Amino acid sequence: MPAILDKPFIFLDIDGVLNGNTYVVANRCGLYTSDDTEWFDPVNVALLNRITEATGAVLVLSTSWVNMFRRPYFEDLLPKVGIKAPIFEVTDRYAPGRVERIDQWLDAWAPTVPWIVLDDCITVAKYAPRAIITDTRTGLTELDAQKAITLLQEAPTCTVKFTNSRLGEMRFSDGKATRCPPNSEIVNS
Repeated sequence: MPAILDKPFIFLDIDGVLNGNTYVVANRCGLYTSDDTEWFDPVNVALLNRITEATGAVLVLSTSWVNMFRRPYFEDLLPKVGIKAPIFEVTDRYAPGRVERIDQWLDAWAPTVPWIVLDDCITVAKYAPRAIITDTRTGLTELDAQKAITLLQEAPTCTVKFTNSRLGEMRFSDGKATRCPPNSEIVNS
């Protein structure tokens, strides 16, 4: 039976979100060991945990790390570094880029729950206002975490616009056609 997405979710990047360049350089990550746990800044991990604990959000990994590792690797690694939220999915590793991976995932799932993108890559700005673009130097910050919590606690809005008496068109406020949540308003326009 396919999984049901009934919780808010976060498209999560790792580099530039759960670490920053300052942390990576100061800790010489990757220079003397192949231990991938060293790439995770405990401060940034704590901020992610604060977001997921406050909202009940699950993770959809959209990081470039999905090009190198499969889901079992992440299911082992993330708890080791202190990440508490479960992984709901890992985006398609064969999509040409991060934005394409996210687009494919959104098209396939047509979510009706709040979601955000946590990433340091400017290309995800297309998902505004659901994109929180972190500073590559620091990764996730207190301000980013608060914005994430606010966005994930907002109910998605949906309008059903009838084009004739038999068929309706469903669109979220961002214009993407999808299913509407049960509490949606029907607007005759």
